[in-house]
Amino acid sequence: MGSALLALTFVLLFVVFCQARVVTVPAGPLIRVKGQTVSIRCDVSNYDGPREQDFDWKLLQNGKVLNLLSTFDDKFTDPSLKNRVDSGALQVVRLGDNVAELRIKGVTTADNGVYQCSTLSTDSSVVGNYDAEVELKVIENRLTVVPVAAPAVVLEGNPLELLCNVTKEPVASTYLSVTWSVRKGSSSPQDILTFGPDGQVAAGSAQRYTAKGLQLDMRRNGTYGLTLTEALPSDQGMYTCTAQEWALDGGQIWQSILKTTVELGAVKVTPTDQNLKVSVGNKTTVDMGGTVQLTCAVTADNLHSLALEVAWLASPAPVSGSNTTLVQMSRDGIVLNTSDLIGFNRVGPGVFQLLVRNVDQSSSRFYSCRVRAWIRESGETWYQAAEKTSEPVEVQVTLIAPQFAVNLNVFEAPQFSGNPMELECRVTDISHLKDGRLGVSWLYTKVTPADLPTSTQIIGTLDQHGDLLPGTVYQQPLEKALIVLSKVKPETFRLRFLQMRDTDMGSYSCNVSAWTRTQDGGWVKAKEVHSNEQTIRWVPKNPRFLVNAKAVRVADSSGSTFEMTCQVSGENLQDPGYSILIRKEVTPGEKSKKIMSLSPDAVLKPEEVDDPDSVMLEKTGLGQFRFRLYGAQVSDQGLYFCDMAAWTRDAGNSWVKAVSAESNKIPMAFAVSGPSFNISVRLDSTPIYRGETARLECVMTTQGVSSSVGVAKQDIQWF
Repeated sequence: MGSALLALTFVLLFVVFCQARVVTVPAGPLIRVKGQTVSIRCDVSNYDGPREQDFDWKLLQNGKVLNLLSTFDDKFTDPSLKNRVDSGALQVVRLGDNVAELRIKGVTTADNGVYQCSTLSTDSSVVGNYDAEVELKVIENRLTVVPVAAPAVVLEGNPLELLCNVTKEPVASTYLSVTWSVRKGSSSPQDILTFGPDGQVAAGSAQRYTAKGLQLDMRRNGTYGLTLTEALPSDQGMYTCTAQEWALDGGQIWQSILKTTVELGAVKVTPTDQNLKVSVGNKTTVDMGGTVQLTCAVTADNLHSLALEVAWLASPAPVSGSNTTLVQMSRDGIVLNTSDLIGFNRVGPGVFQLLVRNVDQSSSRFYSCRVRAWIRESGETWYQAAEKTSEPVEVQVTLIAPQFAVNLNVFEAPQFSGNPMELECRVTDISHLKDGRLGVSWLYTKVTPADLPTSTQIIGTLDQHGDLLPGTVYQQPLEKALIVLSKVKPETFRLRFLQMRDTDMGSYSCNVSAWTRTQDGGWVKAKEVHSNEQTIRWVPKNPRFLVNAKAVRVADSSGSTFEMTCQVSGENLQDPGYSILIRKEVTPGEKSKKIMSLSPDAVLKPEEVDDPDSVMLEKTGLGQFRFRLYGAQVSDQGLYFCDMAAWTRDAGNSWVKAVSAESNKIPMAFAVSGPSFNISVRLDSTPIYRGETARLECVMTTQGVSSSVGVAKQDIQWF
């Protein structure tokens, strides 16, 4: 009995303790700066009574008590504070039923004191605390921030130093923090690094700070420095320095009490790509079996901080995607691909030499120097900052080139669009070719008026091996064999279009190239000759297309059959196919409704029709179609017409629309119509919640019911 009573007493005490009222304010003292807005929050919890609680705020100053504001009593405020309250400089803002905040705008040292928050009792018993106090100390604004102008331009990879002078009133209970930020374009500023107020460093990029790419420099007399050891193009922007003064509220919570931001200036980072220059000498001519010597000169404003990766390239043309790497040197100075014929030397800072010994016809090429510039970041990591390739320099090896002439003739000329066309490119008077081979490229130039520019496109190429290389624009028709390139004899080539279009009219020509063998067994182009041009054109004849609709059966009453035919007449159409779409307009000018369609392949498709079985569409002859509507209703009345198109097949046997037209419109209107009606359903209210009663109304209006008929009755079904 005694132990049970003791346990019950403990439970009651525990419940009472848990229900004791608790009033809290921030831990003090609160140190704030003159002229700022101070907010002091007051919370109450574990109380009885109404959910919404009231608060009284008082100021205890020099042994006196000054009533500030109350959420319960409008006359609570001391008359001396009326002007501050009316102006809004002193106010209480309720943040919740049990939370209120005292706000003081533009605080001065006269606001120093102890602020007391009291709550009115609504509890059944007085347990806990009903007020709480916190001290406010207002100090003068002695924070001074003087910027040191940042450099306007810095080279990529070079260090960037940002300096900021910060001083404050020597108050023992406040602390400083300094933040460097950058704003790129119109975006929000990004913090780079923050020092303080607790002596710790927070970096926007922890990886960069850990790799010592960001270095903090603390100097005397309040000078704070931040160095970006390698400036990157992404570092470009407007730099600012922000100094904040902090107080440690209650010795636990950091509170920023003053903040000042100054601009250090806009910094432009010059990318290595902008000042890196690579050049090779002028055109070189060398005799067969001689040595080619080329020099690559590399310059850059920050050349001393770059590691260069250099490669010599060779290609058969000034602009070519088939560059061959002859020899290269890594950024560590290791040379690869050297041989008895190819040599590579570094003869000075940024100067590199290529030697090509015992040259032959294959050495007549375009040579260029490709340079990749690398920058080492902190942490011993490298990144490629730029890549430049010099303008190609031509090297010509003196040799006896093959001689020949090229003639282009029309083998088969088209007369109309859709006809085939064949051209023959014949090589004559060949000499000095020996065991060489011939290749051909077919060219097309669109014929334009004299004052407009022309552009020539490559249709395709047959190289020295007989392999087909399609032109970019003509790749698909060549792959589908709609265009055929062939070599009918060693010196004769042909170009055939299976089906010409109007857009194919223009000027055609061929380029024949002679290829000779090199010492290593490869092939080199020794000569190229351009043929005469042949202009292919005809007089285009535009297709003409008319559609005539005719009523066959007239639906003059509900339930009867409506039938009409559509007949096509056309000109300048080669083996056309026809598609037809039956449309209906309720009234002239309104949007038409699609009824049924028939494709040129005779595929029947119901469109926007409710009962597909009530309509029929069929082809009855060449360019002739019949449409039938069974059991016509009042809703079927309107203007019916045929929307038709003529189609021709292209070289790939696919349908291509040539021309389209609409027929005249055939009206369908009942001479005598029976009763008709419209039905709509209405809901009396929305939304409807579960458990409520919903009322639906079926509204019907009738037409065509005479008063002499008698009483009309309706049969209603709900679904």
